[in-house]
Amino acid sequence: MVDPVRTSDRAAGGVPPEGAPAPLLTMSAVSKAYGPVQACADVSMTLNRGEVLILVGENGAGKSTLMKILAGAISRDSGDVHIDGAPVDLGHPRRAMEAGIGIVHQELALAEDMSVVENLFLGRERTRAGLLDRAAMRAEAAELFAGLGVTINPDAEIASLSLGQRQMVEIARAVSLNSNILILDEPTASLESAARAQLFATLRGLQAKGVGIIFCSHHLEECLDIGDRVMVMRDGRKVADRDAAGLSVDDVIADMLGQEIGHQYPPRDRAPGAVVVATQGLHRAGHFDDVAITLRAGEVVGFGGLDGSGKVEVARALFGAEGFDAGTITLDGAPLPGGWNPARAMARGFAFLPGERKTQGLFLDESVAYNMSFAALRRLAGRLLSLGRERRAVADKITRLRVKTPSQTIAIRGLSGGNQQKVLVGRWMLREPRVLIFEEPTRGIDVHAKTEVYALIGELVAAGSAVLIVSSDLPELEGLCDRVYVFRRGRVAGELAGDAITQPAIAARATSDTNTAQRPSDAA
Repeated sequence: MVDPVRTSDRAAGGVPPEGAPAPLLTMSAVSKAYGPVQACADVSMTLNRGEVLILVGENGAGKSTLMKILAGAISRDSGDVHIDGAPVDLGHPRRAMEAGIGIVHQELALAEDMSVVENLFLGRERTRAGLLDRAAMRAEAAELFAGLGVTINPDAEIASLSLGQRQMVEIARAVSLNSNILILDEPTASLESAARAQLFATLRGLQAKGVGIIFCSHHLEECLDIGDRVMVMRDGRKVADRDAAGLSVDDVIADMLGQEIGHQYPPRDRAPGAVVVATQGLHRAGHFDDVAITLRAGEVVGFGGLDGSGKVEVARALFGAEGFDAGTITLDGAPLPGGWNPARAMARGFAFLPGERKTQGLFLDESVAYNMSFAALRRLAGRLLSLGRERRAVADKITRLRVKTPSQTIAIRGLSGGNQQKVLVGRWMLREPRVLIFEEPTRGIDVHAKTEVYALIGELVAAGSAVLIVSSDLPELEGLCDRVYVFRRGRVAGELAGDAITQPAIAARATSDTNTAQRPSDAA
């Protein structure tokens, strides 16, 4: 039996009051199936001018399929789509673009070796007398960025821009195509707080001009900040469509899962053990300076701060993935040996999960089993490689970590982001690590998978591991960590512990030049 759709008064039925203008967009009873799998089932949706509609749901809920239909990437099996009351056929991306629909994907589609202006006008270059009119394109680009409230050099190479700036280039390109409907897929997944604030200011400006925005994200707190209405999908169907005002994160989670999720973060009622890793005076020219931190057994420590603050580079230096010029790193009180690198770090019990799991952590065309076991093959094999021992160890971790996969032999690219992340955790659990370093541990995964990853981190800490979380997700730092070091301009701007770890406190230390807060003692 299909759950009834939960609606607010304004959103009920998606039908405007009598005499009101037609919605900018109406999708009615849209369905799409892949063989026996019903990806979207009779989904109806409206979007008004100047409205931010939040579209949420777990991975596999159908929201990506619905947006692909709207963007012309795939064809619907049935149902109707109207823009400004007129029917439209969106069977191809160009037709969707001509209908005024723009999309900014999570994985940005920019040519990094080309300039900003070349990316903006790729395939539709401005010409005069048969020659490229670079001056006209630069002027148009400057006007676009001014309208969005951002400053970006049109001649800069894309590779030189921050992630936030690249995203603004994508949005500018969509706006330049006269898009009245803008779809944003996980727009803040890789953004720091300052870039998120800039993005939200830009979206508010587009709203004021009447652009309708569909905002797809797993970051529920910010969804409720930016959104006017929240539409929730589950198992291919729309299950809720309500005003954002007055909704809580727990309300949205309950709609997504069909049940209350309980506590998202594991309890922090643990007593940390001895110091395992410590740094003193750690320095790398142009990246970080005078960094002193400690990691204890049975404790979760967080690194917070803006993009470029040095937090990522310090974490990678601990693992030997990046170097340092001066200072010391100690393990169990003894300085690390010279030539510290990832291989030596792994041999001493370190583990590292990169933020870009698809490009830096996974072998996408290899099997689930290979991705989980390759870092522990010597441990599993002894003198001779035992395929049976490997399969049993992988099967044990798949069961323990609740990895959803039809087989350990299928290519890992077929798994959801949350299950891919759990495979990476399993990889290091096979090595029984003493120190685990996570970069953005829940980037791009849904709320239920986040909770499972947090539970796994809790289990690792309970077993005595020291865990370091490098995260741009302030709620994650607040809910998960025992202590948080906040970085600013390559230095530790403050250390927070226990109840002092709050989102405003982290943000203040990450952005303020004058921070007089006393740091807690690092004494064991």
